[in-house]
Amino acid sequence: LPTVIPEDRSSLKPKPPIVCIMGHVNHGKTSLLDALRKTNVVESEAGGITQGLGGFLVKSNGAELCFLDTPGHSVFHAMRSG
Repeated sequence: LPTVIPEDRSSLKPKPPIVCIMGHVNHGKTSLLDALRKTNVVESEAGGITQGLGGFLVKSNGAELCFLDTPGHSVFHAMRSG
C-alpha cells in the first residue's frame, strides 16, 4: 500500500521505532528483552522457548521504543505455514 502523507503535516504524530529481535531457538532473545523490561517472561514459556509473537514499549530518555519478540525458527516456521 502506498503511504499517503497529508499536505498539512501538523496532525502527524511521532511513532516509536520498532526493534524486532530475531534469531534461532535458545539464543537468548527473550532473556535479552526480559532484562530490558525487568521481567521474567522466559520462565513462563514452554521449555523456555517463546511460543508466539510478543510486543512491548520501553521508555528511555523520554522516548519510547517498541520491541517485538519472535519465536525461534521452528515455531515461527509453523506459524507462517499454518
